[in-house]
Amino acid sequence: AGCYGSSAASACPNSCQGKTKYSAAGSSSCSTVSDGYYTTGCDSSNNKCTGQTKCAAGTYCSSGSAANCTGRTKYSAAGATSCSTVSSGYYTTGCDSSGNKCTGQSKCAKGSYCANGVSTGCGAGKYNDLEGQTASTACKNITAGCYGSSAASACPNSCQGRTKFSATGASSCSTVSDGYYTTGCDSSNNKCISQSRCRQGYYCKDGVERPCPAYYHSDPGATACYDNTTPTINPYIETSVKDTLITMTICNLGSDTGSGLKQIEYYYSCSGGKKTADISGGCATITLPSPCHVAVLDYRIRDERNWSSWKSAGDFGAYYLLARIYNKLLMYNPASNDVNNITFHVNRINGDLGSRLTEIGKTAINNSSSVSNEEFVKRLYRGILGREPSSGEVSGHVNGLNSGNKTRLQVLNTFINSSEAKELRNAWGYQ
Repeated sequence: AGCYGSSAASACPNSCQGKTKYSAAGSSSCSTVSDGYYTTGCDSSNNKCTGQTKCAAGTYCSSGSAANCTGRTKYSAAGATSCSTVSSGYYTTGCDSSGNKCTGQSKCAKGSYCANGVSTGCGAGKYNDLEGQTASTACKNITAGCYGSSAASACPNSCQGRTKFSATGASSCSTVSDGYYTTGCDSSNNKCISQSRCRQGYYCKDGVERPCPAYYHSDPGATACYDNTTPTINPYIETSVKDTLITMTICNLGSDTGSGLKQIEYYYSCSGGKKTADISGGCATITLPSPCHVAVLDYRIRDERNWSSWKSAGDFGAYYLLARIYNKLLMYNPASNDVNNITFHVNRINGDLGSRLTEIGKTAINNSSSVSNEEFVKRLYRGILGREPSSGEVSGHVNGLNSGNKTRLQVLNTFINSSEAKELRNAWGYQ
């Protein structure tokens, strides 16, 4: 093999010369290598080739020699005489780990683009719905309300339910934040595209914004509403000596702008009266005639729809009586000076108002050292008994103080424990 001849005197009378020629054993002539084949069994000088083999895919054969197709832009099938160049919009396949010896090409799929024989996915939040694309400009953002990566359509996956949303070009859905609601959803409450903060007067849960029930209120970004009708009482009374009018403010009624609260209606037993007052800034000012012996003030609130049920504003009588002590004995208006202290005393009455009056009276004694004994006694009458004294009533106590037979604390206790003072407290339901 590799030689040829006829009636020869030796085993190799003539050798096949070069890579393009070969012969099997017993050949009388050399054969020429076929297109797409390479010769085999050649000696070190590339002569005496003994056969041929078809060129493998990823290689090409020329003049009896085989060579690799190199790079991602070249490929070949088996028996190729040259490497083919990858087509526009295609990528090479079957390549080795070095990107050589590619064996074929495929059309660029949707969701990707192909350049220089390489297929590249569009990436997170992108899609391409056409085959055979050659540049990244073919990739577009996935539609809002949907998500995906290197997708073949504008909405490969949709965000499901009101708790999920996505903007344009999202690779995943976001979860709605607390106090927010989803927006731009379809009729099935899917494919939501954004979120917005819950408005005042509304609450947001599970991605849905809902209005607060009647008489309930909320601040922006709320996840729940709170009862508008849990008031705080800021009491004061006019400085008129006769105390013909009791004026008090009730606050924490809710926002008159956010929740639509308009008026408060309140009920008091004396004179069988009901009155209404406007709500402004969450507060309402109410007035009652004095004396008006009602221990608990009842009220209800109206918004733009209707009235609420009747509720209690708390221990009105205690606030009034203590406010009178502050105003007449301590000589200042508790509405602006000491509301918190009044609340402190109200919360500790437990039916025994007298002991609270003693505590406040001690404060009055400490604060009135520069006040004459006569003025001090008059203040006791106005604050504890709620009336102006006669000259004889005043002189009796003043004489005792001036002589040193009585102290101001003893006089205070005399007033608090007097039958007249007890009668007044009993009328309000206190000891």
